[in-house]
Amino acid sequence: MRKCCKGWWLALWALQAPGVHAQGLPPGAPPVPPDTAEIERVRAAESGKAKPATPDAGATPPAAPATLPPPAAAAQDESAAPPPSAADAGADTQAVLPAQPEPGAHAATAAAALPAAPAPQPQPDALWSAGALLGVGVTFDHTAVGVNPLGFGFGVQGTYRIADPWVVGARMLYFVGGSSDLPTERLSMQTWLVAAEGAVALRLDPLILQPGLLLGVHVREIDGRVLVLPGPNAAPGALNKTLVGLYLAPGLSVILPLGTLAREVDNLYAGMDVRLDLAFGSRVTSNLQLLFQLGVRF
Repeated sequence: MRKCCKGWWLALWALQAPGVHAQGLPPGAPPVPPDTAEIERVRAAESGKAKPATPDAGATPPAAPATLPPPAAAAQDESAAPPPSAADAGADTQAVLPAQPEPGAHAATAAAALPAAPAPQPQPDALWSAGALLGVGVTFDHTAVGVNPLGFGFGVQGTYRIADPWVVGARMLYFVGGSSDLPTERLSMQTWLVAAEGAVALRLDPLILQPGLLLGVHVREIDGRVLVLPGPNAAPGALNKTLVGLYLAPGLSVILPLGTLAREVDNLYAGMDVRLDLAFGSRVTSNLQLLFQLGVRF
C-alpha cells in the first residue's frame, strides 16, 4: 500500500513539473504522459543519486548571443550581391597600385640632372679676303676695224669687312684686248682697270650675294702704224694712243664659301662677278665683264 501511494504521488508531482506547464496546454485538454527523463531525474533525486540537470524538451532555450553569420552564409550573401563593374574594378586597381612613371621619364630626369652642354658658338665671318679674277670682257662700242679692247682678262682682288653687312675693297684687272691687220701695219688694243670697291654682303645660305659698285680709272692703249696722206714728203707714221677716263661699274658678286662642301677648305671661296663698265673720256664707252673668282678668307 505504501509503495502504491508513493507511485501516485510521483505521478502527480511530475504533472506539475515546469516542462509540463511550458507546453501551455489549454484547460480541458487531455493530459500529456509524463516525461520519462523527468521521472528518472526525480527518482534519482529521491534515491540520493543526483544527475546533472538537462533542459526540458518543451522548454524554450535561452536566446543565443548575436554572432556573425557563418562563412557559408557570408559566401551566399556575397554571391547574391551584383558583381562589380569593370570601371569600379579599374578604379580599385588604380587606387591600390602605385602610379607608374611615364616611359622615358627616368631618362628625361637624368638628362635634366646633367649640366647642359654649352651651345656651339657660330664661327665669326672672316674680315679679310684676297683672290684672283679670271674672265672675259666685250665692248658695245664701234672701234677701229672692229677690234675688241677687252677680250681675255685677269687680275687680283682684296676686300675688308668694316661692319656687317658693309664690305670695301679694291681690284686691278688687265685685258689683253685684240688686234687687226691693216694694209700698212697691225692695230692692237689693251685695257687696264684699277678701281675701289664697295658692296653689301647679303646672306642667302649657303651663298653670299654682294651687290656693289666699282669706282676708278679706265686706261685703253691703242698701238699701230698708219700711212700719212700722200704728198711730196709722204712717210709712214706710228699711231700710239693712250685713253684715260673715269671708270664706273655697278655689278653683282655671287660667292660660295667652300666650307659648305668640305670642312678642310673652310677658308676658301669661289664665285662669279658680273659688271657693266662705263668709261668716261672724250666720249662714254660701255663694256660688259664676266669674271670667275677664287680666293681665301682670313
